[in-house]
Amino acid sequence: MKNHLAAIAQLSVSAETCENNAPIHEAEGNAEQAALSRANAVAYRSAIATLESADAPDEREAA
Repeated sequence: MKNHLAAIAQLSVSAETCENNAPIHEAEGNAEQAALSRANAVAYRSAIATLESADAPDEREAA
């Protein structure tokens, strides 16, 4: 995981920002921007999962 820590940290901040902003956009009546924020948050979380799995030890190596 050491290889991707900075990227994961930045993606986490971006996901949290989108998750925070989505209800604000919604309350302002901007449903399209709220949906975009939610979609971006999902994409950031997916990227985090991909990086974390890339850093995980290979199960074959553990055997």
